Amino acid sequence: MLVQLATKGFVVDVRRLKGDYDRLRELRELIRDIRSDEANLYAELRRILSMCSDYDPSSKTCIAFFAKFQNALLFAITGHTAPEIIVRRADANSENMGLQAWKGDHILQTDVCTAKNYLGEIELRDLNRLVGMVLDFFEDQVERGWLVTMEDADGKLGEILAVNKRIKLEGAGKISKPRAEKHAKEQYALFDATRREIRKADALRELDAAVKKLPAPRKSGGKKKD
Repeated sequence: MLVQLATKGFVVDVRRLKGDYDRLRELRELIRDIRSDEANLYAELRRILSMCSDYDPSSKTCIAFFAKFQNALLFAITGHTAPEIIVRRADANSENMGLQAWKGDHILQTDVCTAKNYLGEIELRDLNRLVGMVLDFFEDQVERGWLVTMEDADGKLGEILAVNKRIKLEGAGKISKPRAEKHAKEQYALFDATRREIRKADALRELDAAVKKLPAPRKSGGKKKD
């Protein structure tokens, strides 16, 4: 098991999971979350679509589809594209700047430019489930010969969203990515400045408290002998 953990990064106790629905459900949710991670999502999508006859990652068709894909899924869940989510939810005056998740112990500028980080628990679970359905559907359609070109992929995306009665994104959305990133970075600058002031004030209070705990200096008693 240790060898598998070291080489593959995971260990699954199949025997214990069989018949244990609660643990199986927990594992399924974990896999969905990993699968919907942006890097993993696009890696799996590229792998599936690479079997299309006209797949060319540098072509305008491919670039446009990949740009649309994430926005289409987010719009299906929230009614807003990634840039729209960022502009609507990134707020320096909100707790944690409106973020629901971020990498590391402290919020960084890179965190505030990722739309997925603003999603609530229910939205995130819904997105993870939808990502899994779409990728599985794409893979099925490719293997059955019904997804042959990138144009097919675009049509199949609309098809799976329609079957699941999801809101379909028309066009590219109302807010551009550069505008959203500009807004997020401006809000982050305000948020970070306030955070620095709070940390400075906390440090001064801690220093003051520490000084007060120090023993009082001894008073020198009597006169020195000649």
